[in-house]
Amino acid sequence: MLFSVIIPIYNAEKTLDRCLKSLQQQIFADFQAILVDDGSSDSSGQICRQFEVADSRFKYIRQENQGVSRARNAGIEQAEGEYIAFLDSDDVYYTDYLEEFQKLIAQYPEHESFWCGFQYISDDKKENGRKCLYSDTENISVVHRSHIMDLHEKTLEAALWNKVYKKDIIRDNHIKMLKELSLGEDLIFNYEYLDHCANPEIILLNKCLYGYYAVSSDSLNNRFRADLKEVYDLLNAKTLTYLEKWDVSESQITKQYNCMYYRMDSVLRNTFREECLLTTRQKYQYNNAILRSSEFKGILKRTECRIHPLHRVAYFLCSYHMMRMVDWMAKKMRKVKRKVL
Repeated sequence: MLFSVIIPIYNAEKTLDRCLKSLQQQIFADFQAILVDDGSSDSSGQICRQFEVADSRFKYIRQENQGVSRARNAGIEQAEGEYIAFLDSDDVYYTDYLEEFQKLIAQYPEHESFWCGFQYISDDKKENGRKCLYSDTENISVVHRSHIMDLHEKTLEAALWNKVYKKDIIRDNHIKMLKELSLGEDLIFNYEYLDHCANPEIILLNKCLYGYYAVSSDSLNNRFRADLKEVYDLLNAKTLTYLEKWDVSESQITKQYNCMYYRMDSVLRNTFREECLLTTRQKYQYNNAILRSSEFKGILKRTECRIHPLHRVAYFLCSYHMMRMVDWMAKKMRKVKRKVL
């Protein structure tokens, strides 16, 4: 068997049938589907059992609710295929997903990392969805892992579901999803996998094989997270460790610092979400402490992001109050501009 496809599932009854049918309809049929139900309370389990009864390639596992990382780890333990792939329960594989990866594996037998492009889908329509590809001119790109931040700029490196992984590399090196994280665990898994690959080159098919259904308000990225700074601190530290180990160029390091700046900006904005239980005074104190930190000042020195001059003044003064005023003024000016137009 060539592929084991792991699908973590939690209360996905609205999208699960569509997801599993996209796998069932694959042109390349030599796969095992591992459906890991993470304690769903809706009809997800019933849908999974229907597929398991109708198609011997589908295997249903149920566990108590422990989070998506533990669900994926459970799937990895059950995998029988030579390669492991992932599919989220609200997304779809296009019909040639496995077929195209099978071709890549056959064409590049000395390689261990295989990626593809993907497409955003909204309102069940893919025709106008944004496509995420590394190149518009090459059919296949061969990218050394030392250029990982170029892949980051194309939003290709963080997810699991646009890649296939050699099972033996994962098993032999005990690579697992970090169960204590619910944000960024995919990225850490990918970096650890790349670090253990004997061949440092990534084979990337510039074709959209995966349909990513964009979810707006319910996304983890749009919720208040009390641990957001700790999570991003961990991601930043681990990423820099791998970049240094892979001896990347200074331009790649700069791109990482650009990423770190945007993460820190997210942390600052996260503090002022309504769900945060701190008082307004405590929120300003928390953010001003970040602005005063040597960590944040170090990021500012290394980043090449375009930053509004007034934001830079606010950073210099360590005043998040000023940051909020600048944002408020910019919002008002945009409203005035729209009315004039």
